[in-house]
Amino acid sequence: LVYSCHMGSSGLPVTGTRLFGRDQDLARMWNFLRESNNILLLAPRRVGKTSLMEAMKQQASARGYKAAFLDLSSVGSEANFVLKLLQIIDDPTILKRIAESDVGRLFQQSVKKISIAGQSLELGTFEEKDWRTIAERSAQILAASETPWLFLVDEFPIFINHLRKSDANRARLFLEWFRSLRHAARGVRWFLAGSIGLDKVARDAQMSDTINDLHPVREFGPFTLPVAHAFIRELGIQSQFIVPDGVCELLVQKVGWPIPFHLRLLFDRHRDYCQDQQLDPTMETLDAAYDKLILDRAPHMNWWDERLTDLYGDKADRHARTILRTAAKADSGTSLATFRSATKKNRAPGDDAEEHNRLVHDLLDALVSDGYLRIETGARTNRYVFLSPLLRDYWLRFKTR
Repeated sequence: LVYSCHMGSSGLPVTGTRLFGRDQDLARMWNFLRESNNILLLAPRRVGKTSLMEAMKQQASARGYKAAFLDLSSVGSEANFVLKLLQIIDDPTILKRIAESDVGRLFQQSVKKISIAGQSLELGTFEEKDWRTIAERSAQILAASETPWLFLVDEFPIFINHLRKSDANRARLFLEWFRSLRHAARGVRWFLAGSIGLDKVARDAQMSDTINDLHPVREFGPFTLPVAHAFIRELGIQSQFIVPDGVCELLVQKVGWPIPFHLRLLFDRHRDYCQDQQLDPTMETLDAAYDKLILDRAPHMNWWDERLTDLYGDKADRHARTILRTAAKADSGTSLATFRSATKKNRAPGDDAEEHNRLVHDLLDALVSDGYLRIETGARTNRYVFLSPLLRDYWLRFKTR
């Protein structure tokens, strides 16, 4: 297949409604939705979740849906969540029905500018007491539409984690309300995804009952080796930088965990290196470009370090960094017992040993869920290794001192 296209958020080629290497995944998602399921996509960062949702939005009309995409990474309140949802509705008929409904007064009070014919809407801030009422009535109007609506919501777990840090009960109340909304307006479908696992966030706060109606999808991750090689060849065609088969295989091998973003990251760095040095692509130039990628401390790698405190808090962050340092230094994986021993130095005097062990176990669960580590099952004990060799090399170079 030849793709002449733009690049999605994960570096995946997208042509029209096609997404490179993800046709089967797209078909599965539509099948789940057809079976009246709302979807919770559980996958680590940078595997292509956002690009998948972008492709689903493009395919929605042909599949019989009206679709809208929303990124919640910078949304900090329940009222703002509702505002953002209303702002991405590009149907003037729906907006007019909401404005003329029994909540129209509340809706119109927050409107700065609305152009029904031009399909534009600029909103102020809802009163805290009003967002539930406006959302529930709007959902009923959407559910009554002739064409069902699909909301593709990215970084939903980050939004919930933000509410939870403010007040654990606030997060539970919102999730309980949102579950009730899904049941009351079954004509509206939801596809929820994010760079941290909502299942882990809900489990930690004992809120799993609030998401048990969502259909979990876990089988979404790296490319197979043949697709990864085809991806590199396609990138070469698009950028007029064709690499020999042996160099292509070595690139995939170096990435190790062939997610599209990491493949694209190393491909681009290799292409730029060869063009700057006026060299043809070889295994030697790829080695040099890989080393430069690690040594340059690219922001794409720094992000994995910077997010730890935000994800786990100060105390758990210290343990998480010790765990990752220990795992980075071990060529054959690290056992749970070794992590418990390594993190003892972080314990405050008087800390309960059992509580510490539970924290380490929970952190390992989180680091696996969030795409840092994976579990290798052994005959006598399980061992943990970095999911991405590229990330491990970065951690080994800069984070183990």
